[in-house]
Amino acid sequence: MTVFEMRVLGQLKLGHAHAIPGHLLAKRLELKNDRGIRLAIRSLLKQRQPILSSVRSPMGYFIAETQSEVRECLETLHKRLLEDARRMRDIKLAGRRLLQPEQLKLEV
Repeated sequence: MTVFEMRVLGQLKLGHAHAIPGHLLAKRLELKNDRGIRLAIRSLLKQRQPILSSVRSPMGYFIAETQSEVRECLETLHKRLLEDARRMRDIKLAGRRLLQPEQLKLEV
């Protein structure tokens, strides 16, 4: 775990009730944006730190406290994955002419 990751982890609290938005974490750690926060959290997850994010109030990152918090986060991610798959399908269909141009027809 890097020093920065330890700093990020030190800012997170236990339970959804104490979720903190990425932009606020970035501000506390004197960053210009939350990109570094997102990368650090991704790395911490790979290290098996139970850091979750919530899209309902309070929104933000927190350390998982209960099974229901983990399940809710997984359900949200699953729904997002399905929506992204549908959007990908729709983009492929809408852009089919650009992705697979028709063969040029020879004039005789």
